Amino acid sequence: MERETLGSQSTGRCAGGIRRQFSSAANVVMQQLSVADFRRLLPMWHKTGVTDARWLEPHEVRELAPLVHGDDILGGTFCPSDGIASPHAVTIAYSGAARRLGVRLLEGVAIEGIVQEAGHVRAVRTTAGEISTSAVFNCAGAWASKIGAMAGIDVPVEPYPRNIFVTDPVPEVSRQHPMTIDFATSLYFHPEGDGLLFGMGMRDEKPSFNTDVDWGVLDAMAEVIDRRAPRLATAGIQTAWAGLYEMTPDHQPILGPVDGLEGFWCACGFSGHGFQQAPAVGYLLAQWFSGEQPQVPLDIFAHRRFATGNVEPENNVV
Repeated sequence: MERETLGSQSTGRCAGGIRRQFSSAANVVMQQLSVADFRRLLPMWHKTGVTDARWLEPHEVRELAPLVHGDDILGGTFCPSDGIASPHAVTIAYSGAARRLGVRLLEGVAIEGIVQEAGHVRAVRTTAGEISTSAVFNCAGAWASKIGAMAGIDVPVEPYPRNIFVTDPVPEVSRQHPMTIDFATSLYFHPEGDGLLFGMGMRDEKPSFNTDVDWGVLDAMAEVIDRRAPRLATAGIQTAWAGLYEMTPDHQPILGPVDGLEGFWCACGFSGHGFQQAPAVGYLLAQWFSGEQPQVPLDIFAHRRFATGNVEPENNVV
């Protein structure tokens, strides 16, 4: 069930990045599955013939990503199978395949409550009426905590607005310029159409469901852009939009069944990585739900980690 239309929120507003360069081993392994699925789903990867991520010396960074400037660069990493994909195309492909397999997708239907009995999920109350079910998957993204509250479950996911800007045409920059991330500041950019798409997280971010474009962010980014990618500052802005990151305290997703309510599962809190991790998460949770052992251990993503304190934060967050 989707209260608006498929892909209308965070998915449809994301930058479309796909990468395997995470700091948590579980995320790297899980992303390997996603990359394999994306390869089968979208034939638009920029293939370079190199198979493994490798370290780059400063001069190699500038050769591979000519937009990058700065004498303070210590080096970088490059993974040729990282890249970008169209969130719209991926969503349409998966939803179309689901319908062909008999899945019923209800758009314009919002959940209003979760019916429980003796510690088990029994039904969901929706704007289209009550639907009997023994299982609910909370995939509500930035709104996951609201769905959790309906079940009496604390799901620690908060919404953080992020702005994305696309420049006017920059013909001198190759369309093969890699998606580039400055992890010291989280500034990222990649070719988009005939321009460049870029964005950056702000240090003073506060939770909000506001998705109006904050043009003041450009001023806050100015110093970083001038130092790291000055061409962005002179390109002019063609368009902009804002979406919501669904952030957890440790920047890791919440995956799997939740203790205390049989039949209540989570697949949320991706902290900016939901689009690229979705193929693997769908596959792994389907395995788990059907009684199989997930191909990738998901223990570090369990909801109970917030109670036990057994957390392994993800550091490579953009």
